[in-house]
Amino acid sequence: MRLEVAFLEEVLAESILTAKKEEEADKLCDLKDVTNFVRGKKLTFWHVIECSDHVILAHICNDDTPWIKYSVVVKTNLTLTVNVAKASVKQLGSKMVVPSSIDSKRQQLELLERIEGFDSAQRSSSENSTADIFETVASLLN
Repeated sequence: MRLEVAFLEEVLAESILTAKKEEEADKLCDLKDVTNFVRGKKLTFWHVIECSDHVILAHICNDDTPWIKYSVVVKTNLTLTVNVAKASVKQLGSKMVVPSSIDSKRQQLELLERIEGFDSAQRSSSENSTADIFETVASLLN
C-alpha cells in the first residue's frame, strides 16, 4: 500500500512539473516572443511588421492596389487592438469578442486563426446578402 501511495505521489509530482513547463513554454513575455512565435508558425495569412514599441500582424489583400484588410497591433505591454481596414473593432461578427491583451502563444494563435476563419466565412457566404452587410457594419460600429 505504501508503495502505491509513493508511486502515485511521484506520478502526481511529475504531472505538476510537466504542466508548469508547458505553461512556461506557452507564455508570451514581450514583443520578441510574439514576433518569433508568428514567424515560426509560418502563417501565410499574416505578415509581421516590427516597430520599436509595437508589432503589427497584418493581412494584406493583393488586389489592384494592395491594402490591409485586418491588423492586430500588439504593444509592449501585450495589450492589443484589432482593426478591420482602418476601423478598430472590439468584436468580429456576432460571436467573436476581441481580447484586450494576450499572454500566451495558444491565445495568440487562436485569435489569429479565428480572424482568418471569420474572413473565410465572410468570403464563402453571399457577399451581397443584406444580413452579412448589416453584421459587418454592426461589428465596425462596436
